[in-house]
Order: sequence, then C-alpha cells, then structure tokens
Amino acid sequence: MKLTTRRTFAGVTAVVCLAAAACTDQTADPAPTEPGTAAPTAAPATTAAPADTEPGEPTATTAPTGTEPGKPTATTEPAAPDTVPVNAGLAANNTSSDSTTGITDDTIKVAFLGVDFSALSGTGLVPELGDQQKQVESFVAEINENGGIGGRQIELHFHMFSVLEGGADTIQAACIGATQEFQAAVVILPPAAARDLTRCTAVTNQTLTMYATGMDDPLYAEAQGRLFTPGNLTIDRQYRAWATALDEAGVLEGTTIGIVSSSTAAEFLYGVEEVLVPTLEELGHAPAEVIAIPCEGTSCQQYDVAAQRMKDAGVDLVFQNIPNNVGVGLVQASADIDFAPQWVALGNQATDTVSNFYAAVAEHWDGMIGLGFSFNQPDDLTPTSAECNAVVTERSGEFYEPGTDAYGFTANICNMFLVVDRAADSVEGSLTQGSLIAAIQGLGTFEGFVSQLTLSPTKHDGLDEMFWCDYTAEAGVCVRRDGPRVVIPD
Repeated sequence: MKLTTRRTFAGVTAVVCLAAAACTDQTADPAPTEPGTAAPTAAPATTAAPADTEPGEPTATTAPTGTEPGKPTATTEPAAPDTVPVNAGLAANNTSSDSTTGITDDTIKVAFLGVDFSALSGTGLVPELGDQQKQVESFVAEINENGGIGGRQIELHFHMFSVLEGGADTIQAACIGATQEFQAAVVILPPAAARDLTRCTAVTNQTLTMYATGMDDPLYAEAQGRLFTPGNLTIDRQYRAWATALDEAGVLEGTTIGIVSSSTAAEFLYGVEEVLVPTLEELGHAPAEVIAIPCEGTSCQQYDVAAQRMKDAGVDLVFQNIPNNVGVGLVQASADIDFAPQWVALGNQATDTVSNFYAAVAEHWDGMIGLGFSFNQPDDLTPTSAECNAVVTERSGEFYEPGTDAYGFTANICNMFLVVDRAADSVEGSLTQGSLIAAIQGLGTFEGFVSQLTLSPTKHDGLDEMFWCDYTAEAGVCVRRDGPRVVIPD
C-alpha cells in the first residue's frame, strides 16, 4: 500500500489532550528572541438558527449538501492546490519566508516531538496510542520510498518528552533540540504537546509547525503563518460555536449562566474571556458568574466556593471549562450543596477518556450536553485513515483496531505528514518556508474523515464540524446523537 497524496487525501482527528498538566499552558514560555504582537481577535460570529428546533434539545445545523449525515464522502482525487502568493493572509508579515533552513536540493528535515504518557499507562487516565516511533518512522519510510516531500528525502528527528515531569525545562529542551540543533524545516506536534512548545517552535524559533491541537487566534497571528492545525479547530471557533449552537437549539433560553475555568489553562481562559463571554453577551445571554478557580498541576482548590457562588447567583446552567480530570471536583462540590445545574462541556471534555474521570460523580454529571470533535467511530473512518494504518502495519507490524484511540491517533499524525507532502509537491520553483506555507494555504477544501477539511490563507485550522452528545450515567460516556453534524462557521 502506497501512502501517496496523489491518489487519496483525507484527514483524521484524535483527541488525546488528557491529564491537566499536559493540556494547559502552565509552564513559562522560553524567552523569545523576537517577541511578536498578538493580533486582536475577530468579532464573534453567529449563524442562522435552524428551524423546528425542540426547546432544550440541541440540534445540529445542516450538513453540507450532498453529504449523508454522519458519513464521510467518497474519496476522490484531490483538486490541485490553489496558487497563493507568498506572504498572504496570516503569513503576510512572515519575516522568515525566504528561509531554507532544513531544506537542500535533496533533503528536508522534519522533527516530530511526541508526548510521552508512559508513566500513566494502564491507569485509565490516558488512551493507548500505540507506538509513536513506529508510526512516524513508517510514514517517513513510505513517503521517502515514493519520492519524498517535494522530491526531497525526509531526514527525521524523533524525540519523546514528558510534559508531566519536566515542566518548562523539558519543553524548552525539546524545542531547541528540534529547531536550533537539528534545524528542522518542519516540526510536527501531536495532541497535548502544550501551547508553550508550539509557541517556542513557531514563534520564537520561526519554524513551520503542524500541531494537532487547535490554539487561540493570537498565537496563529503571532506565528506569522508558520502554524497549522489541519485536523482540528482554533480555540476561537470552538468557543463561538459552543455559545451559538446552544443558543440556536434553545438550550440557553430562560437560563442563568455560570462559567467555571481553571486559572492555569491560559488558552481556555482566553477562550472564555475573549470569545465565549462576548458571544454570549451578543446573543443576549450575559453570564451571571464567570469564575476561574486556583489550580496547580493536576489539582485545584475552592471548588466549594465556586459552587456556592453560582448557587447564590441562581445559576442553572454551567459551562464547565475546567479541563480533564480536575473538573470532577466542581461537580462533587456542587452535589455536596444540592446544586444541580444543567452542565455543558466542550471538545476534549466530551471524549470517552475524559468521561472516565467522572465515574465517581456519574449520577451528578448525568445529562451533561457535550459539543465534541473526536470523530473516531467506525462510520467516520475514510479510506485514507485505513491506508495510513495499513502502512504502519505493513512496515512495523503494529495493528490497531478501527475506532480505537491508537487507530485515530495514527491517522491524525499521518494527516499532518500528508498535508506537508502534498503542498510541497505543488510548489513551483524554489522550496522555501514561504513557498511551502503558501502551498499549504492553497490546499483549499479537501475530503477528510469529517466530510471536508479546509485550509486557506486566513484559515489555518482544517476542521469544520462538531457533534452533539449526551452523558449518561448508565453508559459512562457522552453518547453521540444521531443526525447531522454541527457545521462550524469560519
């Protein structure tokens, strides 16, 4: 099986942002050599409300015409990428567009910085992702055997690090090793690699970075076009959708809203302060309480204070924005004072892995409404995700069952390699950082496991759909609803 983008091209997302320390921006950012200025966030967008919506029952907006709800479209030969000028859109101010660091006539240097969760293996706190080194080395061997990236053989730097143990020093060492020492042309980061690392590679060290997890708009702007998230959504689009989709479905009507976050999750705090609250206010649902509880590492304090404040304010719907395992404490503290609001959660908080954390408070979390993006059910899978996994099996002997975390993770990492490969193959003339970025921006809309992924000069996150789910104590997970997916506006 050949892993070529000239036959098929699709993308897959897996969500593995798990233990709180791995998912948040807790560590100090390495001092930048040329600090950038974060761009202002675009005004919150709203979408037209769907007709015939049952009050209290969130309903997805209409799926793209011609797409059967919940099914990927047939894989076809991708259209040629559009021609995009160098330094267009988010890359307009790229000061390193002429860079050929890591690129020769015959080779291109690619660094993969994997997140090591082996210390938590077998605890149930993290999913089984398979052997990351075998996955990555299989993709590299397959691409090299079929002509390389832009006619250049990949030289690989593979490094695993633990953000749970080393903190800022570990992150900085991983960044410097890939950029300043190895001098990569491209850095590929899996889910849960942390915002600090992303900023260090894309901003501080001005290296083209592909990251599986969506970040805040200011980071994409500060990266000057050097940051892409092909299989996920930006924080801004997620948090706008969280408010607008619930509003369209009538869930927010007549409610008193509270929002609770962790003080250490910088990107999530940004999502609340700069996107969620303004969007709710624009929709006429200004929150009564917006709380950030003090947290450190994987533990937080003052859950009881937050719960009491919301109860005293008459809150009956809570946007639970505390990441992962540490959110359980808020649910328990609320139950302890007979405070039983409607809970709503977003993205990673709706995954099966994070749902496992809520087993101890399942009866109180029951009925939570989730808006998720972890498309990993068998019906979501595309021929390309199968092809990517087959390459790993053929070259390494590793086999992952379709629908498992390892299967989705493999396809997600493969997708980022394929984006770079296809874009580079379309570059005419010299391959530089700027021409490669322009080619990725020119990929436009292409089929992925969620029907369509889209990249453009002003949109560096590819995913355009999410789904509704409902947590039930009986199932112990957030059960995905039947019907069309939620289409997320740009």
